[in-house]
Amino acid sequence: MGKQTPVNKVIIVGAGPSGLLLGILLAKEGVKVQILEATNDLDKNPRAAHYAPSAVYELERAGVLEDVKAQGIHPDAVCWRKPDGSLIAGIKSRMDIEHPMVCLPLDKLDILLLEHYNKAPNTEVLWEHKVVSIDQDEHEARVHVETPTGKKTFSADYIVGCDGANSQIRRSLFGDLNYPGETLQKQIIATNVYYDFKKFGYWDSNFIIDENDWYMAARITDDGLWRVTYGDAWGLSTEEYLKRQPERFEKILPGNPKPGDYKLVSASPYKLHQRCADAFRVGRFLLAADAAHLCNPFGGLGLTGGIADVGSLFDALVALRHGKADDSILDKYSEVRREKWQKIIDPMSRANFSRVCLEEAESERNEFWALCKKIEEDEELAKQMAQAAASPKLRVPSANPPKPSTFDFGPLHTRLSCFGVLLHPDLYGLSEFLPPSPVLGHFSLRETSTRSVRATPKHHAKHWTTFGLFIQDASAWLWARVRRMADFSLVPSGHGNNYTGMLTRSIVFSAALFVFLAASGMTIASIIIPNWIAFDGSTPHGDPVHYTYGLHRRCSSTNIPPPLDSRSTRSIVMADSLQCVQFPRYNDCRGDDVYFCSMWRSVGFLMSFAVVLEGMTIAAFTILLVGGKQKREQGWGVLTILVALAAFVQAIGMALMAYLYENDEKFFSGWFLDKSWTMCTISWSFQALCAIAITLAAVILPSEGGYELIPDHA
Repeated sequence: MGKQTPVNKVIIVGAGPSGLLLGILLAKEGVKVQILEATNDLDKNPRAAHYAPSAVYELERAGVLEDVKAQGIHPDAVCWRKPDGSLIAGIKSRMDIEHPMVCLPLDKLDILLLEHYNKAPNTEVLWEHKVVSIDQDEHEARVHVETPTGKKTFSADYIVGCDGANSQIRRSLFGDLNYPGETLQKQIIATNVYYDFKKFGYWDSNFIIDENDWYMAARITDDGLWRVTYGDAWGLSTEEYLKRQPERFEKILPGNPKPGDYKLVSASPYKLHQRCADAFRVGRFLLAADAAHLCNPFGGLGLTGGIADVGSLFDALVALRHGKADDSILDKYSEVRREKWQKIIDPMSRANFSRVCLEEAESERNEFWALCKKIEEDEELAKQMAQAAASPKLRVPSANPPKPSTFDFGPLHTRLSCFGVLLHPDLYGLSEFLPPSPVLGHFSLRETSTRSVRATPKHHAKHWTTFGLFIQDASAWLWARVRRMADFSLVPSGHGNNYTGMLTRSIVFSAALFVFLAASGMTIASIIIPNWIAFDGSTPHGDPVHYTYGLHRRCSSTNIPPPLDSRSTRSIVMADSLQCVQFPRYNDCRGDDVYFCSMWRSVGFLMSFAVVLEGMTIAAFTILLVGGKQKREQGWGVLTILVALAAFVQAIGMALMAYLYENDEKFFSGWFLDKSWTMCTISWSFQALCAIAITLAAVILPSEGGYELIPDHA
């Protein structure tokens, strides 16, 4: 059980963008903020530069967006090219959105953030203050710090580690070597360079696809500064990478430039990590951004995810400060942010990177290019995509996910990555736990629905409890009706007590047939209605949208058609105001999605087979009901087997569906099991009850009208 704790002072370790941004936000709420930075200045190395709509939203909340826009640029296009520079596919922005992407080198953003932080009340930055150890008790958290004047101890209500990948806060909490994940065996070198890419027809953002000579070139300032990030051999020293830079530029860049043809401003080698801490909260210590999780930079999810951490943590701390939540909200922050990394940031960034340089991603790339070309050709589709991306409320299709994504534009890893760094999913996830108020009204901007943090076990338990009570009541009612309609008085048995008791009354067959017909109708409806797994959300304008997967169709209530290939264009239909397309299609079943398609089609086959069994069972019911007492006496066993088999086949199909729902990356936070799932559950449950009822009646009830079996020895 959580408790109310004060949030009057917060120490932030690390004067990077996340730490400074969090400090500004907290200071605006009246919290005293102290930032401790181990170095003597801001980091000047080339790092991230692109801020996706969800990050722009936080910059606006902090009051720094106008300055960022004044110094930065708005990239308007992204494309993918072959090593010779020829265009493969690309997307250009053609419309205004509320929070368009902004580009500003991170070292310049740091300067802006520091200026705003220093102007805020109750703020302080202490340079050359290196945290060496930590401790805490029930009332406060403490850091022990080495400073130019000796060791000191600082305390606060909460301490937030925003101190980067080598975070001392994280290492003190979990150990120096405990940062779960992996280091990708790929080396990148990030450079800032003045070079005229425009004369070669390059767009604002360009990804060059090649197994060996891949790179990214993006314009990051108005005066012609470009970020060029390229790959190089694994395992060399920093000096060797810098020495090889001119040779690499001459080989991979358009025009094969010599050192005199460009002006190199900076270059820094980086290793690529995909890591996430075990928890983002331990008592009064909290983690955010790179101190909490890492990913490769392709798609810009590292910086965007870090800023999303800041926004969510700020919301949680302010809710705690104003008594809108107890300190368990900080555990929820840790839980939800880790889930976002696991289900969105990690798989999405991996897919973005593999698309650029891994040969095995070829099949996904081909589908990806087709989708990008469709978006570029369809202005309305592009507009809807861009508007969705701009809204912090909506989980848009992810560059990859999603594992990750609610507009269904094809395989999960294709969806958000279509825009690469231009689109990102909803990376927040706390508004469900933070009620709107005059102070905290902005919480309502963060989620599409109250189901946004996955359909939780509690959420499912509620539905299953309700369903269980319904089954119990229905069974009791049915059994009472059978008892009232049937004559349970025993009739005299034949000579030699040859009555076996294995005789079922016609009323039991009739009642069972009625229930079985209703169950079969629900089975057929669950196949026809495309509502097995669904997502409820809203457009940037607040209009409701609905996305559903059925066994043979997937549908959307928006005007955005799913991407189609030439074999599926004829399959678009309208059903109950939903625009539907055949599913799974050929393009849904390639690459990593082959296993998903196989499982999904298996569910479809099992459900269809269940309908066949149900038809056979209905025929058996009819034969036994019109065939007389002897057929009912002799045929109840076969009938029971058919009924039970129909229920069993459906249950197996539902088990496969449940496995896909819980484990496949297509269905992440916000998706839920919908009407078809419920109907199928009721169907096989009722059929199982029919099988049990027929068996019990055959064993317990007396013979019909004194009918007796003729003894075998007669």
